[in-house]
Amino acid sequence: MPLLAPHQDPQGLEARVAFHLYRLGLNGTALRRIGFSKTTAADLANARIALSRRVDTLARDLGVDEQELTRPLTDDERTDWAFYRRSARSGQLAWKTAATRGREAGLSSYRVARVIGIDHRLVKRVLDGKASMVFTREMALALAEVLGGEPENLLPPERE
Repeated sequence: MPLLAPHQDPQGLEARVAFHLYRLGLNGTALRRIGFSKTTAADLANARIALSRRVDTLARDLGVDEQELTRPLTDDERTDWAFYRRSARSGQLAWKTAATRGREAGLSSYRVARVIGIDHRLVKRVLDGKASMVFTREMALALAEVLGGEPENLLPPERE
């Protein structure tokens, strides 16, 4: 999912298209596989390219309906995306916060990893700063189900 620049509107056309590309599994790598240059693929996937009238061509090139790339996000999608952006901005601190909440509830790092469906070695690498991965709302939902509370409580407080 794209992490928008501070000035970008999450509901703007480029942001919506980038979100839908992510939702459809068309990230930078997938876009490169179907013929987009590395730069164009990255710019599309990260909402850094002005689209306006080119969305119909993009949709045709991707073999998807234009509406699939431009429709407004559902309430659930907006919630997921807001969580993703907040978590991505926090980086490793989001993982450390979730791990701390798990530990406070008596769960080992291994158990937290199992609950969220990630290999415990990857979680350890992320916590040690040796790997990078965004802590998603889907992961937070799974952990919050075990811990109780809201998934947003597994993220560090927002910085102002």
